Amino acid sequence: MSHHTWRKRAVRVVPVLLGGLLVLAALVGACRSPSPPPRRVLLDADGERRWVTTQAATVADLLDEVGVRLGELDRVEPPSYTLLEEGMTVRVVRVQERLIQEERPIPFERQVRRDPALPVGETRVARLGQTGRERLTWRVRYENGEETGRELVSREELTPAEPEIVVLGTAGSVETVPISGTIAYLAGGNAWVMNGANAPRPLTRTGDLDGHVFTLSPDGKWLLFTRKPIGGSAGQAGPLNSLWIVRADVVDDEPRYLEVDSVLWADWRPCIPTPERSCFTDIGYSTAERSPAEPGWKALNDFWLITLSDRGDPVAPRQVLPPSGSEWYAWWGREWAWSPDGLYVAWGSATAVGFANVETGETGVLTTFYPYETNGPWAWTPRPAWRPDEEWLATVVHAPPVAGEAPERSEQFDLWLLPVAVSAPPVRLAANVGMWALPVWSPAGQLAYAQAEDPAGSATSRYAIVVADADGSNRRTLFPPDTRPGVERPFVEWSPDGRQVLLLWQGDLYLAGLDGTLKPLTAVGNILRFDWK
Repeated sequence: MSHHTWRKRAVRVVPVLLGGLLVLAALVGACRSPSPPPRRVLLDADGERRWVTTQAATVADLLDEVGVRLGELDRVEPPSYTLLEEGMTVRVVRVQERLIQEERPIPFERQVRRDPALPVGETRVARLGQTGRERLTWRVRYENGEETGRELVSREELTPAEPEIVVLGTAGSVETVPISGTIAYLAGGNAWVMNGANAPRPLTRTGDLDGHVFTLSPDGKWLLFTRKPIGGSAGQAGPLNSLWIVRADVVDDEPRYLEVDSVLWADWRPCIPTPERSCFTDIGYSTAERSPAEPGWKALNDFWLITLSDRGDPVAPRQVLPPSGSEWYAWWGREWAWSPDGLYVAWGSATAVGFANVETGETGVLTTFYPYETNGPWAWTPRPAWRPDEEWLATVVHAPPVAGEAPERSEQFDLWLLPVAVSAPPVRLAANVGMWALPVWSPAGQLAYAQAEDPAGSATSRYAIVVADADGSNRRTLFPPDTRPGVERPFVEWSPDGRQVLLLWQGDLYLAGLDGTLKPLTAVGNILRFDWK
């Protein structure tokens, strides 16, 4: 092809390209939307209301056109994507948030305590109330300069309020009742004791008993108890509490520290002397670590023995069982119970009941069950009770559901006898008794336990106190004897002779006889724990 031929063909191509571009431009122009007609819009922003004539399509376009910028919290009404219409009102709301602090007083409460040492009707102010102070931090929201809401961010206690304590005398309001053995009870953070009759006297005066441990020695001469850390909270690195003893048969005895801390459970070891075995004053206990999360501790589920000298001085403790944290809800801690001869200890966890030989450390599991889901910072664990012949254990067991719900949500709790030293199948003594049935054996082998008034909600139900024969037969209700409500804290202790039951109702102690008699022993109204030996 010659040079001239190429030029001729090139000239022919150019008009074609130019024509195509012109056609494309015409098509694009035909597809372009016409500009919207001008609209008058009322703009309300930053304290000014004015009419704006605009060709903007949306609210957002309008704000850009007039130079109104929105902050992070600001909002516009109607929303920014809304198409503009003639006569529409566009409102810009300026939103601000500020943190504001204020201090305010904390009113003190008035507490009334009953004192059997004061004449009935006499009133004394034991401590004047002190108003506290707290600092509140609020997140306050403002819209166009006006407060529209506030949210509490934090509350800091600057000075705690001290309650006013008024003591009301109750001496003589309760008739004198003879009692056998020794009764000790915990009220107002202190330990009290009654010997021979219901005339209490204080064993401690510090007001710091925490209630984890509160138990009399088998002869009733010593009280074992736990105290809160000296000086109040010792921080997460400090002990949970401390273990102490005091003579219950001596007036104004000085409590003694056993050099053991962070105790969840402790009890005196029973002992039956034999020619081959002499008795020592031993105490078994289980410990925990402090935890920043509720309930404030993490149980170790270990088991220790400590021996006391004749003067009550502690000897170096010996570990019987190592820590165990593999079971469900192990952080709450097991319930423990000595066998009558002190050779074994039974335990109840959130999923099982078992026992251990305290001499050899050998353990065994008697039954297992699904844990109970509490949906709170606590766990349900059964408290086993040895029958006097040591061949059986009475315990509450979390039973399978009856209505098809998940096993951990079953509200069914049954009372069982579990064989320990005999070859026999377990025996169900009573069905649907409630989680706090807490069985206790009398010296003669009768069984006392609590029966929930509302088994489907036994965690918060009131309970009746029931007595039955060893096989669960011949059941009869000791309390309440009439239409009065049942007990809220269904703890029960048998008298040393097995003829009466000591129970707690509305903060006071009552003696319920097997013959149907019922006698109040105290009039203090704030008892939390008790024991009878």
